[in-house]
Formats: sequence, structure tokens, C-alpha cells
Amino acid sequence: MELRPIKYTKEYFASIFFFGITVEGGVPDINPLNEYKETKKDSNATLQLFVMGTEEPDITWYKDGKQLKNSGSLKLHANGTYSVELEITSAQYSDRGLYTCTAQNQFGESSANVTLAVKGKSLNF
Repeated sequence: MELRPIKYTKEYFASIFFFGITVEGGVPDINPLNEYKETKKDSNATLQLFVMGTEEPDITWYKDGKQLKNSGSLKLHANGTYSVELEITSAQYSDRGLYTCTAQNQFGESSANVTLAVKGKSLNF
């Protein structure tokens, strides 16, 4: 087995030789649409990130360091980028905090953070 890391922007690529087949890929590159998201109490909020990689990543969400049961949604776009979304419905003050999304594949993992602020009350008409 031969591993050769090559640095390309934020990604590390590796070649693995296994039974005469070379598999190439890289650690997912993950970027939030916004690093700070603000919503009103009782409103919905969507935390959105974009992941680039050579294969579909496994996604895990954390809030303030604790793993969430909800892994959100993952959608592949035509350009090979995945969008990752976590929907928070009827946001409460207890939903405020630091959300971390981790994208992992066979080459490694990377993560990005989004801070959610919940303020005031929503206006119901």
C-alpha cells in the first residue's frame, strides 16, 4: 500500500494502491454559507454548508460539542458540490449556540462551525 499526500488548497489527496487498483480522493472541504445565523424566537432557521469532495461524505452535527440525533439533509449538485442543511423549527432560546458540522470519508474528516443566535419574538400576523 502506498500513500502519497499532496496538498491542494485545503484538501489533502491520497493515492491508495490496492490489488492493482489505484483509488484517488481527498478529505472533504466544508464551508458554511454563513458563520453566524440570527433568527427570531419561534421562527425557523436553516443552517447551510457546502461540502466538496470526491465521494459522498458522512455528515454529523453537533451543538455545543454534543452530537445531535438529526443529521440534516444532504443534496448533490451538478457541479459535484454537496449542500448540507440542518433545519431548526420554531427556534427557542435553548437552540442558541455553536453548531458544528463534520464531513467524513475514507480519507479523513473536516468540520465547520455556525453560531446560531435566537433573539426577540417573532411577529405573528
